[in-house]
Amino acid sequence: TRFAKKEGIPVIVDIQDLWPEAFQMALPVPVVSDILFSPMMRQANRIYRRADEIMAVSDTYVARGKSQNPHCRGLSIYIGTDGDLVSAKTQGISVEKDPNEFWIGYVGALGHSYDIKLVIQAVKELEQAGYTNIVFKVMGEGVLRREFEEYASQLGARCDFTGLLEYGLMMKTLMQCDVAVNPIVGKSVASIINKVSDYAAAGVPVVNTQNCAEYRDLLEQYQAGINVENGDVKGFAAAIRRLYDDKSFRESMSAHAKEMYQQKFDRRTSYPKLVPVIERLLKEHE
Repeated sequence: TRFAKKEGIPVIVDIQDLWPEAFQMALPVPVVSDILFSPMMRQANRIYRRADEIMAVSDTYVARGKSQNPHCRGLSIYIGTDGDLVSAKTQGISVEKDPNEFWIGYVGALGHSYDIKLVIQAVKELEQAGYTNIVFKVMGEGVLRREFEEYASQLGARCDFTGLLEYGLMMKTLMQCDVAVNPIVGKSVASIINKVSDYAAAGVPVVNTQNCAEYRDLLEQYQAGINVENGDVKGFAAAIRRLYDDKSFRESMSAHAKEMYQQKFDRRTSYPKLVPVIERLLKEHE
């Protein structure tokens, strides 16, 4: 970016994740964290200030860049899902599901950013309340998979850890789910992440604990899911119960999720918006 600014070359900064903020999440001691990551923070701020255009995967991240470069233009385009790819990959795949079962789906990493134990606790609470046909389908892999499996076994909660699945099989399984979950821990700085696009493309209502205001607002605006306070097991179980008990409410949210996908997450219409921005910058710097 230094070279580009010196030579009059337009600079686009594309923010996929926030560094060092994402790393600071792992250190619970603020002063130590600030000192350790201050060189990276200064470097990130300098790069943001050199941008002619800031692109990002969310409005939240655009705002982070513009905080250092308020006169810069910004564009957010969510990490999307290609509807044609989903259709091609899921064609001919069938997923067997007992019609008497109610599936809760999770897709993604099994690591420190995701409160999978909260979902397991909620599933067990619901079972004890008489909801004995709920199955938590956990699709993904990660460093905490064994710990999560052992926890589910200790509680006696009905969980199916599938490991990594081929994309078409994963999407087909997700489409069979009645509810999807986005149980991100409270200190996470994530905004609009990959899994929520696949959830929307599959037309599954979401129970969400992520603190990111942007995603919470999206779910409320489109009525495509239920937001729950982070770490609130009883509130999480109550949200699942509401969707379980009211089929028409669940189906309405499913339809709204598909609408949200079409308007916000369909790569076929959202990604081409990048092209005119690049063309405009090139013309301005001729």
